[in-house]
Formats: sequence, C-alpha cells, structure tokens
Amino acid sequence: MRKSASGKWEVVAAMVAAGFSLRFLRNLKVAATIYLLLTTSCLYASFDTTYGIKNSAIAKSGVAALNDVSSMMLNPAGLAYVKGTEFQFDYQKLYLGTSKPALDVPGYYGVDVSKGDFAVGFPLPKNIGGFGFYYSNLTGTGLYSENTYAFCYSRTLEEIFLKEKEEEFSFGFALKYLTLQYIPDEYTNDFFEKYGDESSGFASDVGIMYSPVKDWDFGFSLINAMSSDLGLRYENKPEKAMFLGLAYRLDNGLKLSSAYSQKESYPNDNFHFGIQTMPFFDTLTLKSGANRNEASFGFSYDFKTPGGFFKIDYVFQLPFVMKDNTGSHAMALS
Repeated sequence: MRKSASGKWEVVAAMVAAGFSLRFLRNLKVAATIYLLLTTSCLYASFDTTYGIKNSAIAKSGVAALNDVSSMMLNPAGLAYVKGTEFQFDYQKLYLGTSKPALDVPGYYGVDVSKGDFAVGFPLPKNIGGFGFYYSNLTGTGLYSENTYAFCYSRTLEEIFLKEKEEEFSFGFALKYLTLQYIPDEYTNDFFEKYGDESSGFASDVGIMYSPVKDWDFGFSLINAMSSDLGLRYENKPEKAMFLGLAYRLDNGLKLSSAYSQKESYPNDNFHFGIQTMPFFDTLTLKSGANRNEASFGFSYDFKTPGGFFKIDYVFQLPFVMKDNTGSHAMALS
C-alpha cells in the first residue's frame, strides 16, 4: 500500500471509520503517527522486532548463524546446541527521537515504543534435547501492549541417521501464547467498548538447522506457522514469516551470514546480510549487517566472574524507511 503525503490522513481516517483490525497496526494513534512520518510505506512494516537483538545486530540474517538461547526467537532449532544453562535479558528503545507530525491532529503525538525480552535455555538430561522459555513485551506510547510467552524444544539428530562425522542436523519448535491489550481513550473508546480491548491466542514456530561439512550451516524457519485469530472485529492472525539462510565461517574467524525472508506484509520479501568478527583479545566481537529496511551495527563483550561467563551486547539499527528519528538502540546481558 503506497500513498502520497497529501493522501495519508485520508487513508488513516478511512481505516478508523471502518474499524480496521489493530493487530498489525498496533494502535490507532501509534499507527497514524507512524504513517504520517513515512514518505511511502506500509503501516505495520516498521514493527518487525520479534527476533531478538543478537539477530538484529546482523540485520536479521541469523537463521543459520545463531546457536545460543537467543536463537529461540528466530529459529528454535539453534537451541539444541546450548551446552549449559543460558539466560538473556534485553531491552530495546525503538525509533528514538520520533517527533510529532507536522499535521496537527488532536490526540496524535510522537511515538514511544519499547521492547523487553527474557529468555532461558538449557540441555535436558540423557541428551534428549534442549528446552527453553522466553517472554517478550512490546509497548507503544502507553496505549498498546503485546506479550509473548513461548516454550521451545530442540534436538540434534546426527546420532540417529547422519553418516558423515562432520554432519549436524537439528530441529526445533516453539509454542507461543500471545496477549494483546489496548488502552482506550476519548478518541478510541467507542470502538473498544463495542469490540473489546483485549485479545489472546496461540501460535507456533518451527525450524531446522543443517551443517553438511565444517564451517557451513543452513537454516530454515517458519514463524507463526499456525496461529489463532487475534482480531477484535475482523479476522486478524499473527503474520506468517519464512526465513531461509546460509552461514559460513572463514579461517580468519570471520562469520558471514545471509538469509532470504518472505512475509505477508509489504515488503513481502527481503534479503539479509551480516558479518561477525572473531573475538578480539577473546572478549570483543564486532557485528554488522543490512537488509532493504535497515542497517545495523553492534558489538558483544565477554567477561568472566566467579559466578560464570557473561556477555554484554549493544545494537544500533538505522531504519531506511522511517524518518525523524535517531534509530533503535538495544542492550542485552546474557
């Protein structure tokens, strides 16, 4: 859906008048503000933030490259390679500095969007796989809240049917419970009184990882492969997405990653590319990537304490399609 600047408010007003389903629009106020800020875009494209900040550091190209607890959010098959109990806490501030649109519409103002995640994963006894749980919350301007509770399982299968010593194969799945809550005000109260302001349901992800030889990894995942209807008025299921990726580790320690993704919203397909350096001084790793929607840069710092090994991650993302902001910033401790 593309519209000129002069026609943006008319499109939003028509959606509001029609009681447009809010799952992908997030919230009428937030959606309208974002839509007014974009030169040409679809309303929900900029909220693609559900795959963890370690994946965001390499521009969402990590479907074949991640094999720690953070992989659950994009490809649960990576959980099979977790060697011990891993925790991760992260917080993201999205589109920092977004300003009020030039058009003075009562009740519409600058967007304040944040996201927080907690994840834990560990191997199960007797080599029967890995288990994990993560919780994710997305909040927009105090008017909208989205929660995800996910249970994940993954297992390697090389001992069952793979013949080559260097081959590795794993599969994984995630069962997710989703909740949405909208906070009515004087501009949206009539709609929410009629159709309700809360919704909940289930969704599931599946993924596989395969390494035919040393240093080469392939990954595939389906996000929201099956899901419930979360619409308030019309059918509105979580958006399906597919990721197909390849990762290669060079002799000098560099790790290259690439992925092709396809989803229901515009732009329907995307190409993702990422790079990670080897750890400098066994502590500092640099990461970067780009796709058609954004560029990213990040780093991770490893350190050891008497309580165990820790890692601090920082990621900066610069969107290509959204103006009047200083990008998204995120930090994680794992």
